[in-house]
Amino acid sequence: MPVTQGNRNGANTFLDTQGLAMGPDKVLFGQVVLASCKVLNTSMPSASPAGYWYRIASPPWHNRYYAVSNTFTNGDDLGDPSGSTPVDPAVPDC
Repeated sequence: MPVTQGNRNGANTFLDTQGLAMGPDKVLFGQVVLASCKVLNTSMPSASPAGYWYRIASPPWHNRYYAVSNTFTNGDDLGDPSGSTPVDPAVPDC
């Protein structure tokens, strides 16, 4: 499922949803990547309010790294400061 990065600072990627091991690259603002699925893990405060993470299928992440879902547009307009959809329900659960 394509998702668009909506945070002007981009989104860090992580080896797991605990946020301990950083991924190879950030997902840049406006970049469209494929999210293969979403995982619920509310233990990291920055994942609130929804607590979901996307597993990123696009290179260089290759389904091995995750990014917090609330940093993506999730159907809201890119650059819309009022965009508040924390997760795209169309992305399947892992």
